[in-house]
Amino acid sequence: MKIVSIVGARPNFVKLSPIHRSLSQYCDHVIIHTGQHYDFDMSNVFFKELQIPAPDINLGIGSLTPGAQIAEMIKGLENEFIQNKQVGAATEPDLVLVYGDTNSTFAGAMAASINQIPVAHVESGLRSFDRRMPEERNRILTDHLSDLLFAPTGTAVANLEVEHVSGKVINTGDLSVEIVKEAWKFSRNSKILEELSLKPKTFVLFTMHRAESTESYSNLKEIIEAFRELKFIGVEDSLSVGPGQPMDHGLSNSKPNMRYGETREQIQIVFPIHPRTEKSLKSHDLYEDLIGLENVKITKPMGYINFLRLIQDSYKVVTDSGGVQKEAYLCSVPCITIRKSTEWVETLEGGWNKLCNFRKNDIVDVVLQQNLKLGKNNSKAIYGNGNTSEIIRESIFHRYTKK
Repeated sequence: MKIVSIVGARPNFVKLSPIHRSLSQYCDHVIIHTGQHYDFDMSNVFFKELQIPAPDINLGIGSLTPGAQIAEMIKGLENEFIQNKQVGAATEPDLVLVYGDTNSTFAGAMAASINQIPVAHVESGLRSFDRRMPEERNRILTDHLSDLLFAPTGTAVANLEVEHVSGKVINTGDLSVEIVKEAWKFSRNSKILEELSLKPKTFVLFTMHRAESTESYSNLKEIIEAFRELKFIGVEDSLSVGPGQPMDHGLSNSKPNMRYGETREQIQIVFPIHPRTEKSLKSHDLYEDLIGLENVKITKPMGYINFLRLIQDSYKVVTDSGGVQKEAYLCSVPCITIRKSTEWVETLEGGWNKLCNFRKNDIVDVVLQQNLKLGKNNSKAIYGNGNTSEIIRESIFHRYTKK
């Protein structure tokens, strides 16, 4: 059996890792990289750290307007599929796997569907119910093109049932449980805190990359002003989780009995800056304002291992990323999501995640809010038992291999 995985961006690469390990021993697993993320910090480093083999094919599409990028991806993928057909049926894919909600996800599903190749969507059924988000459009379109829909939660299954998708829906749990568990083995030895001169639980990890976030001058300005006003945390604000120790999701045996912030220390903002965000800040003449803030540490985009260590040791996470919300939840770190809605609605339960707009005062208030945390463990069951990649593999082979 020949299965083609189509990826192109950081979230795709992360999800690909356990899937490749699960599939590669049982079938011909081909990896096609669209080139959506094309520099080392956003692409190659993830293949290296997550032990994914180099892509068999790289389309090298690169940065374009969304419509042009998707069109070029479909064109490039269709050329690959047509070439396979011309060589012979033995080399034609039996199934195309797509991941998440990126432009590469939708392009892969469309190209496969046009060429009558079955499509399986990993992480299907997520909905923010905000169709202004390109990710939401990609999710919906991909789900309605897919033959197998691997839903990470019961909520995702319910969303797909309401939409009456034509493909088969399977509740697999979420890949992040096993991804974080595996990555924790390496991130515990990361030296990123020492490299950035950080102490555990005295910094806020900030990420922002979505087009609707970064294209607004007002949003960028409010973020900078919020950074300027964030000052100190003390013992009353500290969390009861040790440095780099996720609470019990089957990811560690840590006990929540350690405290931080014995003295009041300045909050550091750690900001691994996305190329799109940096470009937008510079085009709006705000970049110099940002780098002039003494409590902000700007870094290049970093690999998954170092980034996970920063999540684990952060005081709180502020983000517009869907994946980071979930990773913070799995690490039992409170998250502030600077969006009007989230597809990961389960993380809102119990106060582990809080939606926030782009107003300076609101951001500052919620970062300093003491009750944005729980005194008990997150639910283990919401995102599965850490065997999602096995469920996905077994579901594929049950449906598509001849008995």
